[in-house]
Amino acid sequence: MNKALIYDAIIVGAGILGLATGYHIKNRDPNKRVLIVERNPGPGFEATGKSAGCFQGFFKSRTSRVLAKSSIMFYEYVERKLKINLEIRWIGFLWLLSEKHYYEIRSALKDMKGEEGEYRIIDAEELAKKMKVNIHASKLEEADILGLYDIHVGLLAKYAGTLNVTSLVKFYEREFLKLGGKIMYNSEVNELVLEPAKPLKLSGEPFYWQDRRISGVKIGSKILKAGKTILAAGGWIQSLLNNVGVESLIRPKKKSIYVIKADTNSLRALLRVRELNKEGIMPFTIITHPEIYVKPEIKEETFWIGHGLVFGMPFKIEDIYVSDEKFYEQELYPILSAYFPQFKDKRPVNSWSSIYEVTIDRQPVVFEENDLIVVGGGSGYGIMKADAIGRIAASVFFEENKAELFGGYTFKCSDLSIKHRNVEPELFIL
Repeated sequence: MNKALIYDAIIVGAGILGLATGYHIKNRDPNKRVLIVERNPGPGFEATGKSAGCFQGFFKSRTSRVLAKSSIMFYEYVERKLKINLEIRWIGFLWLLSEKHYYEIRSALKDMKGEEGEYRIIDAEELAKKMKVNIHASKLEEADILGLYDIHVGLLAKYAGTLNVTSLVKFYEREFLKLGGKIMYNSEVNELVLEPAKPLKLSGEPFYWQDRRISGVKIGSKILKAGKTILAAGGWIQSLLNNVGVESLIRPKKKSIYVIKADTNSLRALLRVRELNKEGIMPFTIITHPEIYVKPEIKEETFWIGHGLVFGMPFKIEDIYVSDEKFYEQELYPILSAYFPQFKDKRPVNSWSSIYEVTIDRQPVVFEENDLIVVGGGSGYGIMKADAIGRIAASVFFEENKAELFGGYTFKCSDLSIKHRNVEPELFIL
């Protein structure tokens, strides 16, 4: 077995949360020896790079608002001040609501505060005129079978949009390396190394009566040791924690995205809907029941079609994540084309799937236990909260009670832990 190497921190996972954590540790103390290990040949290959690449600050819970607002402000700083083109587009998020759903959330809208809480209610007739959306879907023959609803209004959140995830990932990777951080790609962690806190050099350690700690990771036959091990492996977090008996509250599900080419006049017109935002682009649009979203990709002249998580979808890790075209044809397409006739008879030109990490309260998890720090639980909001989560994880590494987030926000680190969790669940999920 190779001689163990010693680092101040080993981070498992070069997705957005692992890279942000590594960057903020090195940015605060360049002398810390920090290694990121990643099983893929580059950064952001899994859920990060396969995400929709959207952001919003439009949340009811203060926890979500602070984490998202702080992160979005930092991304703006990176683009405007550091001149790194993240391709931020303020296109907004548009939810298509039934009358019942609108009246259910109307009281919650009154609690939205600040610029991140700015929104506009759009009349259904205006949506029909500008987007050619079918606002009377309940009148279709298949309406009862598919559970289609009439669109009463559109809710357009203004503090929301899209960015280039690859550019953001490369920013964190580049800055981390500039600060002297190291990354090992093509290096899959087999297990976490459990050792006694005070080794006695006896065969069979650690024993039941010994205090224990996570001392590093095992990659093949190689053991790499660190003062602290940071697990930021997304949907695979719990599978690595199972062998050491630690609970993370994070569970994996599968999500897919399907790409439709805007190769007809009606789809090209939808892609460039005017007057709904300053970009002159269709907003990121969500059919709410069941959830299907449509993301405009203006550079590609395409639409990305994605879905939510409904009751009955299993917690599961797959060996290889491959999208299922039948899922689009049989389950998404009938609903999508009912509301947007422009997509009738259109089939995907590309698609992909990835693992998706879910927590019960839709809030991230950051905690330390016996020199193991767990960072995860993006629950679909990982990109838009990543910088704040990375700063909080760095503060946990430095054994601080509070984290200073970008924009002057302060966040109590233990609020995202398991044992002392104190978050507002994100209930404003449309």
